Amino acid sequence: MQKLRKKVLDLLPALTLLICILQPVLDVFGFWAEDLRLPDAVLTVLRALGFLAFILTVFIVSRRKKRFVILAAAILIYLGCHFWAVSRPGLLNLYSDIKEQMRILMLLPLTLSFVCAFEENPRTFSALKRGLLTNLIIICAVMLISSLTGTDPHTYFSKNTGVLGWFLWPNGQCAILCVLSVIALTLVCRRWPGKLLPMLGACAVCFLALFLLGTRISFAAIPAIGAGLFVCLLVSDRRLLPTALTVLLVALAFTAMYPFSPTARSQKRSAENALIKQERINAAVAPYGVAADAKQTDNPDALAAAYRYGLQGLVDRFGLETVSEKYGGSLAETDIFDNRQKKIVFNELLMEEQGTPAKLFGIEVSRMRQRTQYYDFYPDNWVDMEEIYSVENDFHGIFFSGGLCLLLLICGLFLAFGLQALLVMIRRPKSVMQPEWIGFAGAFCFVILTSLLTSALLRQANGTVYVAAVLAGLRHLSLPANDQTSEGAI
Repeated sequence: MQKLRKKVLDLLPALTLLICILQPVLDVFGFWAEDLRLPDAVLTVLRALGFLAFILTVFIVSRRKKRFVILAAAILIYLGCHFWAVSRPGLLNLYSDIKEQMRILMLLPLTLSFVCAFEENPRTFSALKRGLLTNLIIICAVMLISSLTGTDPHTYFSKNTGVLGWFLWPNGQCAILCVLSVIALTLVCRRWPGKLLPMLGACAVCFLALFLLGTRISFAAIPAIGAGLFVCLLVSDRRLLPTALTVLLVALAFTAMYPFSPTARSQKRSAENALIKQERINAAVAPYGVAADAKQTDNPDALAAAYRYGLQGLVDRFGLETVSEKYGGSLAETDIFDNRQKKIVFNELLMEEQGTPAKLFGIEVSRMRQRTQYYDFYPDNWVDMEEIYSVENDFHGIFFSGGLCLLLLICGLFLAFGLQALLVMIRRPKSVMQPEWIGFAGAFCFVILTSLLTSALLRQANGTVYVAAVLAGLRHLSLPANDQTSEGAI
């Protein structure tokens, strides 16, 4: 038995490397599977098998199996309460709800598995770092190849802007690139301290990928990473000034090119569309005696005409009076066409309708849909479609999908790992504030930020791997036994 355990332990680094590299590979497979109209279940099964293989392998070799048992019990208790809550108004699609729950809950066993893997075989952490760097290379290569072959779907398809590569979710790629970039730059700094050429090349690759992706967050990440690493690397070691200055200057150079960026083109198009949308709203309410510059009204006929453009699904489901009360009778384009806010309002009303059990344990994901007549702005046409009201940020999404119980569980995980890192930084800053720790701490901050702004990581199967890796990596580097002054190279 001991011989078998040793063999499995020796395999842990390779398995960790594999579970990392599989994520962008499966993402590309998912893109082409959708293009070829293959069943969605194929990607789901492949990814789930990879997760289960990794978790079971770590469980087998772990000397602290009790932690897995306690976690499994907590998850089962929560799921029992959740399915009781969603079954009260009647289940619409159990399979879809199970998938949604598993995407969120998978973060917990994956994080624990990475933590235990690092404890059982320290070489596993080096394998994780190699895996994250390899993922960044794969993603950048896919973006390049898709552009050269003319198969890039673009970050904003309707605006024909941004380089996405063969990936399905722009927000997901934005969050992943932010996380990988800050880790990659600090790993290069540690591997080649004081060497400007490797850092210059790494900065060019990371910042160019973020620049070309073209989302607002990806562009804002460039100066944020540049300034953040400049300050943190100098605090870490003043001898790193040339390296820190290289990161800052390259970041500033890309920031200065904003007028030529996909982000600028997208924002310009959005501003133009906003003016046209406001004109349409003004024209719709004009026959009811509402002034063109009016910001709000209590005229129900005018509101019905205005809300038909962006809020008809809400009106169909909850009634004009309820919706107008939520929006304060607003006639502003920024309110009526704000998809992010619309989805939050829909789920808030749905949760109020279902009562306390929904607030504690969540809403069935299939109820976050509403068939309505929808105004598709770009082709300038009305279409009959099923609108999806899954919210556009992860923490709101976790609350609506799993209630207060699941939100506290996930936030507790972040709080525990974040506080541990913060306390360690306060107690022994000199030994902890090294480039690798700075990279994983920066990635942790990006995980929190992107999860607050997008639905990119915590509710996406591929995203949970990166989050689990960042949490476990930050914890590993914060332990006294893993002082980075003595740890091996990448």
